[in-house]
Amino acid sequence: MREYTSASCPLTPALRVELYLLIAEVYIYTEFGIKYPINFAKRCNLLRLLGTTIGILVIGLSSYWGYLDFANLTEANQQLEKSHLEISEREFRYLLSREEAHRINVGFEGTWLLLGVIIILLSNRRMM
Repeated sequence: MREYTSASCPLTPALRVELYLLIAEVYIYTEFGIKYPINFAKRCNLLRLLGTTIGILVIGLSSYWGYLDFANLTEANQQLEKSHLEISEREFRYLLSREEAHRINVGFEGTWLLLGVIIILLSNRRMM
């Protein structure tokens, strides 16, 4: 095996750092204090699992809150349609602002849903 000095190394400094990070040892400690080395493939799988879990959590939470906001939006729309001729200008503006707030919330929850999908897709792409 040929050894390289820093002057004769064919790798750039950035590649050397990346190579060092790939070779660096990572250990998992059990509850009894035993440590097990984890190789790079297992670390990649752990990162994929973590990213997928976070993505699923984001999708679940944004779907739940989006459903609640959509139900509130539907209720606000129905209330606005029923009583738009019978109420004062001030009450009408209040109902309209309530409906707009729920509409904005539904839109942003949809954005978080898409971000959760992107997190899952990015965490499951090839690492190398």
